[in-house]
This record gives sequence, C-alpha cells and structure tokens, in this order.
Amino acid sequence: DMEQNPSYLLKMMTFLDNNVDYDQVAMKVKERKSGSTIKRFGAKMFYKVMNILSDNKFLNDASDFRMFRSNVREALLSLPEKTRFSKGIFAWIGFNTKVMEYEVGTRTKGKTKFNFMASVKYAINGIIGFSVKPLRLATIFGMITSISGFIYLLYVIIKTVLIGIETPGFATIVCLILLIGGIQLLTIGILG
Repeated sequence: DMEQNPSYLLKMMTFLDNNVDYDQVAMKVKERKSGSTIKRFGAKMFYKVMNILSDNKFLNDASDFRMFRSNVREALLSLPEKTRFSKGIFAWIGFNTKVMEYEVGTRTKGKTKFNFMASVKYAINGIIGFSVKPLRLATIFGMITSISGFIYLLYVIIKTVLIGIETPGFATIVCLILLIGGIQLLTIGILG
C-alpha cells in the first residue's frame, strides 16, 4: 500500500549490517497525520495508559514496521500467544533495538481494515495481556476488603454480646459478603 516507503528497508538493513551490537531496528512514526482526531488522541492515550499499567515500556507511535535478526525471529516464533499484541511482544522479548523515525506515506492501494473498533480491540488485548498492575490492585483491594470484613465481624460479635441484635441476620450477611468477596478478589489477584 506504500504507506511505508521501501527505501526505509535499505536504511534498516544498512544500520544492522554496520552495527552488530543491535538486534533490530524499530520504526517510529515521525508525525501521525493520518486518521481522525479521535483515533490520534486514542493512540496517544493508549501509550500513556500502557506505560502506567505495564512493567514494559512502550514507545509512542512505534510501528510494527521493523527489521530484525534471526535471534529475534526465533524468540518471536517460540512464543505460544494466539492473540498477538505485537507492540507488547516486541517490548517483552527485549533485544537491543535501534529506533528510527519515518514519514508515513499516502496509501496508494486499498483501504485499511484497521478501523476504530479494531484499534479498540487491539488496545484491550494489549492491556489485558501486558499489564500486571490491575491484578496487583485486585490483590491489594481483596486484602483490604478481607481485613475490613474481619474487623467488622469482630465489631458485630462484640456489639451483639454487649448490646444485642437490632436486625437479625443483617450483620451476618454483610460480614459474610465482605469476607467472601475479599477472599475472592485476593485469590483472583494471586491467580492472575
């Protein structure tokens, strides 16, 4: 479709030939001009969110347009992923990467099938597959909820012994919901 000018392939290959300490060259969009304002804003926010949620760092406007050595290829092919979030996979496998900027050309053939909804699905797959902080938050929230439920249970027992029961069953149900809900959240976080 000529959005990526083939002359960049020569630049990438020349760089790899002259720099044996680098394993791959990743191309970064110099200035994102195509797409709607909403799509460009969404892409910018996606990278911010991913860099907050993930332990891997993602380069803004990084492209899948890249060239790499056979060791990178072997690492990619060894991964069992079925839903491939390529930006995350390239960030996760590591390797010494040179980033080069490029100008996106005008599409000469066909129309992109990567519409707004496809971008949203891709982003969701990336967030689910390459971020651990939501799971850590679930674990912490589960611990807090469990501890709160246990403290409330002690309070209800002491209050019942000293004063009596105002509404039979209410306190027991609330305590059980807090305890079980907290334990479930904690377990989900640990399993995740």
